[in-house]
Amino acid sequence: MLRECGTNTCEVADCECAGEENWVDSRTIYVGHREPPPGAEAYIPQRYPDNRIVSSKYTFWNFVPKNLFEQFRRIANFYFLIIFLVQLIIDTPTSPVTSGLPLFFVITVTAIKQGYEDWLRHKADNAVNRCPVHIIQHGKVVRKQSRKLRVGDIVLVKEDETFPCDLIFLSSSREDGTCFVTTASLDGESSHKTYFAVQDTKSFHTEEEVDRINATIECEQPQPDLYKFVGRINIYQNRDEPLGSENLLLRGATLKNTEYIFGVAIYTGMETKMALNYQSKSQKRSAVEK
Repeated sequence: MLRECGTNTCEVADCECAGEENWVDSRTIYVGHREPPPGAEAYIPQRYPDNRIVSSKYTFWNFVPKNLFEQFRRIANFYFLIIFLVQLIIDTPTSPVTSGLPLFFVITVTAIKQGYEDWLRHKADNAVNRCPVHIIQHGKVVRKQSRKLRVGDIVLVKEDETFPCDLIFLSSSREDGTCFVTTASLDGESSHKTYFAVQDTKSFHTEEEVDRINATIECEQPQPDLYKFVGRINIYQNRDEPLGSENLLLRGATLKNTEYIFGVAIYTGMETKMALNYQSKSQKRSAVEK
């Protein structure tokens, strides 16, 4: 793979451009965590985030300082804080209580409200992260918690189940290697969409067959566009096959009218397209405050 580096062209695998030591334009995923056969490219283990989803803003330890900082970013709160401090320092005809008490009340009520809402987010995150998923290991179906899912795992998803992460579609119960999916939770569309399995793996319909797949997937780094995906799968002793958005099953979508599918995890946790499209966790501010 070649890319431009100033006026020179360099190979990504063999050289790095100055000032871009940490720049990577693609990722390599070993399907089922199987090493390449002897004589193929070197096996380079790579570290990716787990499948844990975090939508909460605070922790037990940072709630007070972080919440106070966010509240005093508001112009009104900061203004009354300055007035309160001035009244404390300088002898004024009005008591500091007249500005300090309302400010304290507003800050306290807001902190309680936001703390309760964040506690609900923690509960929802824990429920999602502990949902059971089915993974293929050593030719058998193993049940694990969603948060323990790793990039490269081969996942079994059954009808009416939600995809636990972003998956490359390997095969399904349908002979033509297709499946039907609803993406209402992602883009609001309730109609069924058709996705297509990788051509060289669509004939594998059992756990044992899927577990024997020896392949690597090279794809782009995570990005939030739901309708864009570029990659390729290299099945050893076979040809390379390009991958597109029609092969990518997104987290949050639901399998419909298909008994089951097999897929390999390529984006997990906060790197899934659904997570990358989350709205900012910071407090909403008006245009005047910005």
